[in-house]
Order: sequence, then structure tokens, then C-alpha cells
Amino acid sequence: MAPMAGACPASLAIAVAQAGGLGGCGALLMRPEAIRAWAAEVRSNTNGGFQLNLWIPDPPPHRDATNETLVRTFLSKWGPDVPPEAGDASPVDFVAQCEAILDAGPAIVSSIMGLYPEAFVARLKERGIKWFANVTTVAEARAAVDAGADAVVAQGMEAGGHRGAFDADKAGEALVGLFALLPAVVDAVGHRVPVVATGGIADARGIAAALILGASAVQIGTGLLRTPEAKLATAWADAIGAAQPEDTVPTRAFSGRLGRSIATAYVRAANGADAPHYVLYKSDEMAYFQNQGANAMQDLTNPIFNDVDAARAHLEALRWPHGPECPHCSSTSERIIRVEGTKKTHRKGLYYCNGCKGQFTVTVGTVLEQSHVPLNKWLLAFYLMCGSKKGISAHQLHRSLKVSYKTAWFMGHRIREAMRAGGLTEPMGGNGGIVEADETYFGKVENPRTVRTDGKPFKRGGGKGPANKRAVLSLVERDGEVRSFHIARADKETVTEIVNKNVSREARLMTDESRLYGGLQVASHERVRHAAKEYARGDVSTNLVEGYFSVFKRGMKGVYQHCSEKHLHRYLAEFDFRFNNRVSKGVHDTERTERALIKIEGKRLTYRRTDEAQDA
Repeated sequence: MAPMAGACPASLAIAVAQAGGLGGCGALLMRPEAIRAWAAEVRSNTNGGFQLNLWIPDPPPHRDATNETLVRTFLSKWGPDVPPEAGDASPVDFVAQCEAILDAGPAIVSSIMGLYPEAFVARLKERGIKWFANVTTVAEARAAVDAGADAVVAQGMEAGGHRGAFDADKAGEALVGLFALLPAVVDAVGHRVPVVATGGIADARGIAAALILGASAVQIGTGLLRTPEAKLATAWADAIGAAQPEDTVPTRAFSGRLGRSIATAYVRAANGADAPHYVLYKSDEMAYFQNQGANAMQDLTNPIFNDVDAARAHLEALRWPHGPECPHCSSTSERIIRVEGTKKTHRKGLYYCNGCKGQFTVTVGTVLEQSHVPLNKWLLAFYLMCGSKKGISAHQLHRSLKVSYKTAWFMGHRIREAMRAGGLTEPMGGNGGIVEADETYFGKVENPRTVRTDGKPFKRGGGKGPANKRAVLSLVERDGEVRSFHIARADKETVTEIVNKNVSREARLMTDESRLYGGLQVASHERVRHAAKEYARGDVSTNLVEGYFSVFKRGMKGVYQHCSEKHLHRYLAEFDFRFNNRVSKGVHDTERTERALIKIEGKRLTYRRTDEAQDA
């Protein structure tokens, strides 16, 4: 099944999969949460295999106010008036879509209009996800294979919808038919990767011809739009069925990108010599993704990671953007002098406050206070932990920072303390927002019970399911943040108290069918029935909180492997922080690290507290 943007309901992909094919989805217009929901629905009704596709964004177009006025005037002849601000519209965040696709974990991710960045391709391969690249020429096929594509999809000029040429301006220069393009692509790259044929194939004769010419498989798009599962309007489906090849024409009428459409009156007018040229699809996210997002972790040569003085200056700029501030009396820079260097005994970065006569450095009053680890290593540790989606082990920090394992372990906990949310927080889900709640269980409790909650002994030597396991309750606000709690006992009373304290009475709460959620002070409580294989019903689902649990458990089992129960709340704070500062909210590794560093103030964590307590 060809992935068609705006025309791939889950029902169609499910029907294709159940008939023995591979379902797909063109995710160009979908927000990250919609991508995850689509994948969850298809996976729950099939064997799990499907394809997700994205356009590779074009550079931002040149804005021309005069031409935009002409475009709006032209479009108004065919529908409602177009407001001037329509030209300011932006596509869905491409970086966030890429992250959602990785979270969804499809069997295949495909591209059209270009090639994915090298860093994203590497992440696909780490997860065992195959990359299929759509190509329209032999040169594009070679470039795709050289970039790491696991298969190429040769698209002939007969294909309905958009033409996937890498260069938008040259898309009309190489209009090669499928059965001329296919054998040439097979000859060029068929010995390296499989070749899939697409474009104008709608029946067994086309499939047979493509296979004879060397295709390993075929991809059908327009031919499936007439099926009931496609949910296309009847008039549109009938128009497709009645159309002959000569009734279609290449056009840029819909997005500025060349495509093939039925020659309607609107298309003929848009193709006319007098029609203004316009580009609706634009994005400057690609450059950011390539230069800042996925590649940011490669910037380990930054002086702040290798030079103590540069690290100190960076931390001072973050913590004191308006000049030094005394952590003892809160005096500002006009009453503070820098004393570093006036005496040989003065340590680096030392300040003196004329207000309280005290001395301090940038680490005083923070989680880094009294640490003997150089600041540049601290900043690198923050960067590595904030940039690793599933965490980074103390052993890895020990090797990367060249510090002892014990030091690396303690550094990790200090960083988690900095990540911890502190102070008063607003209730979640205000103004009718959606909050998902769910509980999970990780690891065995350190003091297991020998009897059930009703006083009866466990059968077969111990409880199954959640019994004697550490319980975690998480609340996630749609397009918002998560709050996670390690609870000693997952019972109705405990869960109800946490939900009522953290969720607004105006919120719509969504859970599974668990009986732990009752007596809740919310506007509405909606459930999905997982036991009946219901995972989404309209906007009712718990997919977001379950996605959070998926990342949490992969990190805890795959990276950290063991966690003492007394420290579980710190690991939850770490995963909460990264989720709340995720890419889909526009926060990349560098900014996420800076947010963590800003939060070091007012927090301390020592091996032993002043009362000699054994546990930190």
C-alpha cells in the first residue's frame, strides 16, 4: 500500500494487512500524537507490520507580498476568501514527526522528496527499522542506496498524487514512465537492494509486468482509494473509477510540488498561463534537524566540555544572566566583587559580597556545591544524561568522564536531583484539558509480603502480576507534561488521593479499565477497554502514558538494569524531565541541558546528611 498523505486511515492499512499486504501511512499532515495513535490502532488489529512515510521538507520559499495577493485572489474564485495570514502557516514540526515515528517503531519508514539526514538514518538502523526511499530517476536511486536506504521505490510518472523528485524545480524535466524507469533502476542498484515498483499499477496485469521487469514488490495507492476502508467521499471515489489515463495531468495546483491529478476545472485553471505560481509547503525545520537536533551530541569539542574556565563562564552566564548574585543574602552585582587572582590562595571563580561579607562561587547553593569534580566534566555529564533518551549508566559515565565508578554514580544522582521538579505546580488538565493516568510495575519490592491484601497467603510461593512489585503511577497531560510517583502500595485510596491532588476538576481523565480509579474529582472519567482489545476510541486513549512507560522501562531494563527501591523516585524524576523537555515540544539536547543546569540552584544531595542518615 502506497503511503498517501491525508488518505491513509487506519482502517485501510488494517484491511491491506489482513489481506496479506503491507499497510502504510503518509504522515505529512499528522501531528506526533496522531502518528502514535494511528500506529497503535493498526498494530492492535494486525500482526504489527506497517510503513510510515514523511516528506523531506523543502527550504523556505521566497515570500513575495504581491504574488501572494494574486494567489489569494485566484483561490477565492474557487472557494472562501483566503486571509492574508494564511501565508504564515507552518507545517507540522518535522523533527517532532521523526521522533514520533521512532516511538511508533514501524517495520518500515519511507521517504519522499529527498533523503533523511544521516543521523536519523543511523537511529533507524539502531532500532532495526528498514528505510525505503522513493526515487524518480536512476541518479536518485544511486544516491539513496549510497545514503543507506534498505530498498528503493521506483516511482513512474503515471503515479497519482505528488511526484517524489528530490529537486522540486526539476521534477518536470524527467517524466519517465514506470516501465522504462524500473529496469534501469534495477540494473543500477538491484544488485545492492530490492526495488519496489509504483505508479499506475492497479491490477494483476500491472503487478505481473513489474515483477517481470525486475521489481521485488509493487506499491499501489490510487487503486485502493475506491475501497470502502479508504473512507473517501463517494463522488471522489466514482471520479477516480471513471477517469481514463488521458483525463489526468501533471500540476502544481495543490502544493507547489509537481503531482498528477484528475483534470478538474480548478486544475486546468491553475495550470493556465495566467495563474500565479505559489508554494504552500515550506519548512525551515530541516536545517535545524541536520545542524542542531540529531547532530548536537557530536559537538563534544565545545570548550565548555574540555576547559574548566570555559565551563565556569558558561555556568555563570546561565545562572546569573544579569551578573553575579550572592547565594547567602541575595545581593546583586553592584555589591559583589570578583576576588579571584588577588591572592594565590583564592580559588578560581571566587566572589566576595560586601552585603553579607561572604564568599561564594557559582556552585555555592547548588547541587554541585563542594564537588571536587572539574566543572567541565560536570557539564559534559549533564549533556550526556540530558541527551540520552533512555539514560546513561554510571559505568558509561565512569568511562567517558575518566572518573571513578563511585563518583560517576553519585554524579548521576546529583543530576537527577537537579532534574527533579520542585515547588508548587498547577493542577493538570485545566480548562477541560485531557489527562491520561496509568500505573505500571517495575522490579521487586525489597520487603515482599507473604500474604495477600485480604490476609490469605499467596499461592505457589508468591503473588503473580503486580504483587510484591514496585508500583509507579504516572499522569500525562496531552501535549503537556508528565508527573510520576513511586507509591508503596497501588490501591484505590492512594491512587485517588494522588489524582485528586494533581489533576484539575475541569480535566477529562482517561484511564484503562482498572478499578483503582474511583471517587475522582474530575469533569469526566473515560476509559478504554484493553481487555477487549480497544486501544483508542476517538480521542479517548492511554497511548501517551503507555508510550512514556515504554521509554521508562527500556531505560531501566536496558541501561540501568538494577535500581534500589529507595532511589526509584530519582530515576522517575530523570525520565519525567526528559519527557517534559522533549523534541516534540521544541526542546533539543542543548536547550534541555541548559534547563537542567538552571535547576541546580537551591538543591543539595550528599552521601550522608548532617544527622548521619545512611541513605541519601
